[in-house]
Amino acid sequence: MRFFFVSGILITSFLMCSFVHAAPPNWHSVDVLSFEVAGLKLGMSYDQALTATGKHFQLSATEIAQVKKSTIYAYSRITKNQQPSSIRYKKGNTMLEVSFSVRLPVSQTTPVAVSRIHYGIPNTQENIALLKESALSKYGQPSDNRRQANLMWCAHYNQITQCELTKPRLSLTFGSLVLEDPILEEEGRKYEQDSLKTNPNI
Repeated sequence: MRFFFVSGILITSFLMCSFVHAAPPNWHSVDVLSFEVAGLKLGMSYDQALTATGKHFQLSATEIAQVKKSTIYAYSRITKNQQPSSIRYKKGNTMLEVSFSVRLPVSQTTPVAVSRIHYGIPNTQENIALLKESALSKYGQPSDNRRQANLMWCAHYNQITQCELTKPRLSLTFGSLVLEDPILEEEGRKYEQDSLKTNPNI
């Protein structure tokens, strides 16, 4: 009798937890890996990112060279050399910053991939409305239609933050639009940590 009582409690608790973390009826999954911001997609190589930036903003060869000069490099324990970490483009009131993570498995030809795209314009009431209108027109309704601000598109639900923060997502906050894939960065961190693992010989 006691066994059935305990089992009943466990089953009830499991069902309650499942219900609490279940996505609401009006929430829907969106595959943001197919999205592009200013011509850029997650997973693009460094060279592809430069080309896409130039094409989207109709830059001359000289202007693309300037964007390339903006590249920030960082040493990677994975590739054992310097790799592009980010590029930045600014013209007028428009700002674009693209971040890269080392690609795994390691690639000799395309060692880094776009992991974050940040597109920003001045944070004014009019610009916020215009950016929101453009985003809804281009990407469709966000994952949670109940939200009027801080819109997010994603494929994985999170009860607190609306979208799982460790998974790919598109976020619209005030005058900024951010498309990112935290998985790429996390894989790199885990790879580096595993490479540092040492069995002590004391």
